Parts: sequence; C-alpha cells; structure tokens
Amino acid sequence: MGESKPSMVPRLPFAHVGEAVCELVVDAWSTFAGMCAAIEEARVAAIEEARVAAIREAAATAAAGTDMPAIGPVEPSIRRIDVHDGRLYTFLEVSRFYRGLGWSPHQIRHYWDFTMRRP
Repeated sequence: MGESKPSMVPRLPFAHVGEAVCELVVDAWSTFAGMCAAIEEARVAAIEEARVAAIREAAATAAAGTDMPAIGPVEPSIRRIDVHDGRLYTFLEVSRFYRGLGWSPHQIRHYWDFTMRRP
C-alpha cells in the first residue's frame, strides 16, 4: 500500500459559504425587523385614529345633549375671563385662539358658555 493519491475533487470554500449564509440570514432578519416596525407604526396610527374618532364622536354626542349651549350669535362686545390665564377676551378672540389649537366650533362655544367666567 503506498501513498494515498491526492483527491481530484476541488475543495469548496466552506468558510465563504458559511459567511454568505450568515449575510443572507442577517439581511433577511433586517428586512423582517423593518417589516415588523412598519406594522407596529401602522397599528399605533390606527389606534390613534380610532381614539381621535372616539373623541370626536363623544364631542358630537355631547353637543347633541342637554348641556349644549344655545346656538346663536354672541354679542361681540361681551368679554369673559379665560380661566387659564385670567384675562378678558371677546368670543371672537377666544374662537381664533382655540380654533388654532384644533378645537371645533361646538367645543369653543361650550368652553365660552360653561368654563369661562363672567367678569
């Protein structure tokens, strides 16, 4: 029995195959993680949208209730005290300010009639 002959089959670079597989797994994981983040963002947005819709619906329901102020014009010269800063404002000034904060006309009128104080 003599010497063994060298193999005629070329050696595959298994180390490189392992690295390539690892890169594929990392890329797949990154893609999966990105998809999960996008799904979570969509879920959070849907919850927030539902919350805002519920608030709007509650405001509309309250507006239809008995505590809704009389709808009609407010005398432009009447001033009331805003409880947040203690200053006097007309209804127009209050409307402009709170409209800028996203309040509805019904919310502003309710605030004017039930929260702001007469001087």
